[in-house]
Amino acid sequence: MTSRRPSIGIFLARPDRAFYMAEKLRQRGFSVVHYNTVGYKEDSYVKISPRHAVALAYLLRRTNHDIYFTSIGFVPVFGLYLNRLLRGKPYVYNATGAKWAMFADRAKGKPFSQFFEHKLYPFLLSRTLGGASRIVCNSHFLESILAQYYPQYRNRLLTIYNGIEFERYSSGRRCTIPGVYENETILLCVTALNFENKSKGIGLVIDAFGQVHTHRKTVKLVIAAKTSNRLHQTWAEDYLKSKPWRDSVVLFYNREDIPDLLASSEIFVYATPHNSNDSLPRALLEAQSAGLPVVTTDTTGCPEIVRDGMTGFVVPYETEAMAEKIMQLIDNSPLRRELGRAAQQRIAQVFNWDQMADRYAEMFLEIAG
Repeated sequence: MTSRRPSIGIFLARPDRAFYMAEKLRQRGFSVVHYNTVGYKEDSYVKISPRHAVALAYLLRRTNHDIYFTSIGFVPVFGLYLNRLLRGKPYVYNATGAKWAMFADRAKGKPFSQFFEHKLYPFLLSRTLGGASRIVCNSHFLESILAQYYPQYRNRLLTIYNGIEFERYSSGRRCTIPGVYENETILLCVTALNFENKSKGIGLVIDAFGQVHTHRKTVKLVIAAKTSNRLHQTWAEDYLKSKPWRDSVVLFYNREDIPDLLASSEIFVYATPHNSNDSLPRALLEAQSAGLPVVTTDTTGCPEIVRDGMTGFVVPYETEAMAEKIMQLIDNSPLRRELGRAAQQRIAQVFNWDQMADRYAEMFLEIAG
């Protein structure tokens, strides 16, 4: 391996994650530029969307990094793929979910939607994976499923866990939640309503809470959903309206005070279907960073975050199984505290920025060498 630290050009959509990663790599001697950070000061700033493809191509021609790194949509990834073909510049692709699980949603409303879903998107994904020097997965679950779908790229796959803003989520303050009374136990679910196959998990949480509410009347379910899709919002609202316990559920959209909601809750609940793109649910990392015990499903990458019986409970994707474990935690406050402390300690040890940066640094040096 070369002793010189390679120069890295980063295209990441999450400014917080990109900031921490860039800073940690700089501490390890790498020269790093993040090009699509909100508020980026230099003239090479570019937004990442199809209509900015020309600007991206122009930007790439002006840069000369040793390695490029991205994890977002097809415009930057395919741009880096062409950059490698034309200029020989290697790139690393960070796979953060089962992309094919989102193809149908992304194709909806487009002319020739079937062409996008079944032809164009699979073609772009195959090409961008094939051009990457390494394909970094955010969970072992995702690594295994990518190896099944694309066995020809198996030797380029590796898993590196994402870091989490531990201090932010562990320092929330209790707050008053509209619709919740002082003597009520709060079950919190933080989720997203942007893709159909992922949104269905909220239905299981609502149904499990219904069984809990039958036996534990002083319990409220608070759902904080991140969404920009009115269709999925309507589905969730209609589903909730059909339930007799609807008045004991509080539904919020796009709350920014998630750390405070976590600090104000006793138990965190989360469900994601088997076929969702949810390879390593970030909400579970955030909840455990706050010291909350978790009840979640044994689907996708959830069991990699929650250790069953040690930091929370991992249950089958079934209403009864989830309700049973929720009631066990409601009735046992010492167990809640014990699991919450263990969860917080494990997240701080396993999902931290330094471990993430060490793994990436090692990989970048290997590619450069």
